Amino acid sequence: MTPFPMTSSAADYGFLTHDSFVNCAEPVRRFSESEIRGQLLADLGRIRGRLGATTIAEIIRAVQNATTISPYHKSLIFRFLAGVFLD
Repeated sequence: MTPFPMTSSAADYGFLTHDSFVNCAEPVRRFSESEIRGQLLADLGRIRGRLGATTIAEIIRAVQNATTISPYHKSLIFRFLAGVFLD
């Protein structure tokens, strides 16, 4: 499986200006959940749109199958996705 599971194009998401990809091979940089929420709440204009359930499911599957992400980091990613995107 490719580490970039987001197959939706900009045409599928009105808030995207071009096709985008999610790297699910490794966490790039760790931020605490409170840091991310704080940054978003400080400037709500940074929120461009919401990913669809199908795209989120693709991301979750890719992270589950990634051999390059530790179980600890996987659990953090899943908890964050559940808390932010599925609320």
